Order: sequence, then C-alpha cells, then structure tokens
Amino acid sequence: AGGSITRIDPRTKRVTLIPLPTKVPPGALEGAEGPPIAIAVGQGGLWVANNVDGTVRRLDPRSNEFGRPIRVGRGLGPIAVTERAILVGVGKSVRAIDPERERVEPGEPIPTKLKVEAFEQAENFVYALEGDPNKEAIAQPIDTATGIVGRAITAREGPADFTTGGGSAWVSYAPEGTIDRVDLVSGKRIGEPIRVGTGTLGLAFGEGSLWAANHNTGTLTRIEP
Repeated sequence: AGGSITRIDPRTKRVTLIPLPTKVPPGALEGAEGPPIAIAVGQGGLWVANNVDGTVRRLDPRSNEFGRPIRVGRGLGPIAVTERAILVGVGKSVRAIDPERERVEPGEPIPTKLKVEAFEQAENFVYALEGDPNKEAIAQPIDTATGIVGRAITAREGPADFTTGGGSAWVSYAPEGTIDRVDLVSGKRIGEPIRVGTGTLGLAFGEGSLWAANHNTGTLTRIEP
C-alpha cells in the first residue's frame, strides 16, 4: 500500500497503515533478485525483509514501530520464523538471524541446491522451495533446531505445487492430474503417481488428509494418507 504494511484488527476491522522505514519507489528493483518485501510473524513481532536496502527489521506489534535494521544484503527472498532463528532466503542460500540480539548469525550462509523462492514449515523442518517447473530439485529441508540441510526432494518434469503432511511430501502435476508421494528422508517417490483429475494445482494438508484442487474440473479431491 504505497510503501507500507497494512494491519487489520479482526475484531474491530480497523485498518492501520504502517509506513516502511525505506520506501519502495517504482522501478527500484528492476532486474533485482527476489521480491521487494517479504513478511513473517513470530518471535514477538512481524519480521520484514526489505530488498531495497537489503535489511530485515522487526515490527513491534504493540507500538507499531520498527526496530533497528539488520543488514543481510541484496537479493533477499522469502522469510520464515522458527523457534531458533529467523530464516531469509538469499539466492541459493539461507541466512539465519538471531531474534533476541537482532543480528545475522556468524558464519557462512546455509547452502541449498536450489534458488530459495518460498518457505514451507512442517513439524521440525523448514522447506526451502523453488517454483521453476524446469528444475529437478524443488524442495530442501532445513532442520530448525540445528540448521542442518537435508537431502533435496526431486520432482518429475512440470511440478505445480508442493506441501508436506502425514509424514510425507506431496507434489502435484497439473497437465496429467497426478500427485507424487515422496519420502521426506530419501527424497524418493513412494509408489506410483496418484491420479486425481486434470489441472491439479493447489495442495494443502489438514484434518489428517491431503486436499487437491483440480482447476480444469472445478473439484476438490481428498486423499487419505
């Protein structure tokens, strides 16, 4: 909203616009890697990654004021909050931020085999995701307690969506309307592809089941793990 964070009170429906410390002028990120702004909630605040100045700031939910800038560098991608650290994707790596000291943890970035474009959290892991359908590796787990990177999860050609649940990873393929169940440890497919329809795009896990949205047929499929 013109270089601001929009905060909505669910009870009163009051809308508050909180100006960003660094504005995002039109064209400021032309040709740059990563989104202009990424946000995540947890560890006592709202964490805002700003790709204009390469910083992360904590927004205090009580005062609506930003803390000091934590300099990470240009090319910032998604951001995720874990029990141990704030994780920020930077190209083919992840930087960890100490939420108490509000500073980048010392040492080298956590390397990944894919360009980090999104995070998905499941149990004790954060999965770094890459959305390029032409890439074989689409997800890589990072242990939230140790920061150790696990084996990358690979996909067949043209994956549409990825999620975790029921002790497995799930990958959908829109053109053929199938879903692969993938072992979280080995990164290999379990059994044959599951056929659910055509145009299978979105995946979500909840209520003990996997849910798949089939775009072409306008249907929702429930899969029991």
